[in-house]
Amino acid sequence: MTCAWEGVPASFDLIPGSLDEMADVEVQLMALQMREQRLARALAPLRRQYDVLLLDCPPNLSLLTTNALWAADKVLVPVQAQDKAVRQLPKILGSITDVQGFRDGPPGVLGFVLTMADRRAAMSGDVDRALREAYGEEVFATVIPFRTRQAEDARWNAPVALYAPKDGAAAYSTLAQEVLHRAHA
Repeated sequence: MTCAWEGVPASFDLIPGSLDEMADVEVQLMALQMREQRLARALAPLRRQYDVLLLDCPPNLSLLTTNALWAADKVLVPVQAQDKAVRQLPKILGSITDVQGFRDGPPGVLGFVLTMADRRAAMSGDVDRALREAYGEEVFATVIPFRTRQAEDARWNAPVALYAPKDGAAAYSTLAQEVLHRAHA
């Protein structure tokens, strides 16, 4: 798939999943030995073909997320602009540390990105400040704003950058540039 955001050509392959498929995979993984390493093994041949492999995980610490952490070199941690999300970060970071211990190394944190931010809401500003105070330079400059169109991607069965490129997709484009810069630094 080829897509251009703000005049920058980008080429990527997208492998979508559905909730039903992911639930099935979760159940299948439970019966397997070394289940936390299955995704890393499946992705190993692709590492030579791509500069970056980006895995979007469910917002929980399931077997799918554990597999993604095991496969990852770096982790981008989205933080919803809610106080509860910031309070849960130590648990998430603890899980990353646990995987580091089992793997004797990566994944490390690439950075934190504030998501679903509403600049009109005081809580968004409070969470942004708290996140930057706690994690400093590890927080991406880009903030992903809350947009209704972004929540509609399942209805359109496409990423927001394709069905609504001017409504919220610009922030994702900016974040993508920051991620690539950090990943290759």
